[in-house]
Amino acid sequence: MNFVKQWTVFVCITVLMCVVFSFLTPKGSMGRFYKMVISLFIFLSFLYPFTQSKINFEIPKFEEVNTYSINDEMIENQIKSCLTEHNITGSNVNCTSKINSNNEIEIESITVSVADEYDTSDVQKIIFDNLSLNAEVVHIGN
Repeated sequence: MNFVKQWTVFVCITVLMCVVFSFLTPKGSMGRFYKMVISLFIFLSFLYPFTQSKINFEIPKFEEVNTYSINDEMIENQIKSCLTEHNITGSNVNCTSKINSNNEIEIESITVSVADEYDTSDVQKIIFDNLSLNAEVVHIGN
């Protein structure tokens, strides 16, 4: 927050100085040149504080367990949404995934439990066609 305050003050002072100088510039072609230089100076004043500050843009690292559970939950929610769109209700989804050495999500297994009234091969086809995921589909009793 302190950075934003300093940057704002710096820009305001620069603009005020440029206004004073613009009143002192002569008319004509030389005046247009001075106004262009003043405009360039104002533009550079917007960028200057960024060159002087040391802003740290670090992405916080989460524990791997939290990352896995977040990924699994996202995949499970996508599958449930897809099945709901195709009028398949009451399904249970269990997903396990890991992050490989390339920082990519690697799905180890997906198990979808559906009621006996639904054909498991149809449900498996819906999931594959819409989400390109291979899931093992079983009936809830199994």
